[in-house]
Amino acid sequence: MRSISVSNSSKSNKLILIFDVSLYLILLLITSVIDSKQKELNIFGVAFQYNSVCGLITAVNCLQLLYMVITYKKRGFFVACALCAIHMTNLLIQLIGAGKTMVISSMSMVIVNFITLCVMHSHIKETDKINKKLQLQADTDALTDLPNMRALQKNIQKYIDKYKEFALVFIDLDDFKMINDISGHNSGDDALKFVANELKKKLSPDDYLVRIGGDEFALIVPVSSSRENVIKHINDISGMTNQNLGLSFQMFRVTASFGVAFYPEDGRDYATLLSCADTAMYYSKEFGKAKITEYREGMKNKLLVSHEKEQLIRDAIENDSFFMMFQPQYNLHTRELRGFESLIRINRYGRVVYPGEFMSIAEKNGMILNIDRWVIKNVMESFSEVLRRCGSEILISINISAAHLLDKCFLPDLRQALEETGFPPRCLEVEVTESVCLASVEHAVVVLNQLRDMGISLAIDDFGTGYASLNYLAKLPVQLLKIDKSFIDGIVSDEGADEFVRAIISMGHTMKMEIIAEGVEDDEQLSILTEIGCDYVQGYVWNRPVTEEMSKTMVLKLA
Repeated sequence: MRSISVSNSSKSNKLILIFDVSLYLILLLITSVIDSKQKELNIFGVAFQYNSVCGLITAVNCLQLLYMVITYKKRGFFVACALCAIHMTNLLIQLIGAGKTMVISSMSMVIVNFITLCVMHSHIKETDKINKKLQLQADTDALTDLPNMRALQKNIQKYIDKYKEFALVFIDLDDFKMINDISGHNSGDDALKFVANELKKKLSPDDYLVRIGGDEFALIVPVSSSRENVIKHINDISGMTNQNLGLSFQMFRVTASFGVAFYPEDGRDYATLLSCADTAMYYSKEFGKAKITEYREGMKNKLLVSHEKEQLIRDAIENDSFFMMFQPQYNLHTRELRGFESLIRINRYGRVVYPGEFMSIAEKNGMILNIDRWVIKNVMESFSEVLRRCGSEILISINISAAHLLDKCFLPDLRQALEETGFPPRCLEVEVTESVCLASVEHAVVVLNQLRDMGISLAIDDFGTGYASLNYLAKLPVQLLKIDKSFIDGIVSDEGADEFVRAIISMGHTMKMEIIAEGVEDDEQLSILTEIGCDYVQGYVWNRPVTEEMSKTMVLKLA
């Protein structure tokens, strides 16, 4: 259907172009006739000078030529040049054959038109070249040079149109986090590039490999003969990921779990196919890893687990079973209380449910917005009176998801909460993750600047765990970088982690930002952080998360 639509559109464009050319030639002929008679024209009883009418028609001709170049681009440019040549030839015949010197002004206009067309065509070509380059960048993963998820969504329809059957394969590296934790994210990036290059070695000409993001890849394999041959081919590809890899003087075993879904049996659209392939991959991980699993209908039980977590969140929202804990933050050098990070929990019939069990589901289904609003409202209501009585500059940090920050209702909702509760903006700190850069850095900068103008402090949470470039991060008007616990865990025993933390602190200070280390648990970590110039810490080393009442008591002691 799509190819028919494109064909019809092409025929329609050709017919319109033929009409434009015909109209141009008719107008040119009319101009020649009027010019040859050189008499006044009487139109609806109004007398017009012949040269005025000719000038008007010539202006229309000029607009036609410009329209052709803009609309039909390369083809329109060549047609417009041909029409200019015809027009110039006609004028030369009048000048040489009939001795009409008056046509010289028209000839100069044609020349000016031709130059204008050339300049416009050159500009359009350059613009198209830039657009194609930007389009390629938008569809390409910067780290591996593979197509990205956006490209997969756009190209999967081509496979649906071309092939009766194909396999969509979801690939996830096993225990990839360990590489990042032990050797750092640079080594993790090297591992991803290595895996991408190894996978490409076994691809057939019609295969389509993309990087979904993080340590996830996807592959389309057409079914040319039988499914058995497709699985054999996927098995050959999986062998390329089962290798030892040396990174930062450490040896890692790189393996991957594969999930396979077939079109059209398992799904007839991108979302369904990817969901089924993802489910099959999950089973590979659950039952030993480094496996290839074909999707089966019974695997939908995993979706039931996901649904149960969604229901857990809905119940918590409806029954108000969320509650807050507050992690104290301290000045590393004076041990003075800086403030608290707000940590949400769910009370599930007496069992505490931590964010790791429900936040990813909330982000996927959009319920994260309701959770964020609940946190904002409850934190402000809890601390507004205490902060006014205390009069100190204690900061209360709240985590805001990228989806909520970029939502059009975020700023109005926040302003309303500040106004209704009387919470002092100077005591509020908004934490966002690097994912805001991946979503829309331009929009994020606008929102964050407005927050800063309101007197609200800004922080980047879990810094170093995302894939946003420093170029993007430098645009964000933040005052604080929070180093993720995964890096702090390794600073004592892992030289790479130690160097990475030092680099973050140095870079942050260069960018006029303060640094806080998350998850500090022992005095040895504390000593290293003090030595390398970290500003603040939070973690079990000085205090565990405390209840709302305990945190209020701590604040009032400062009054």
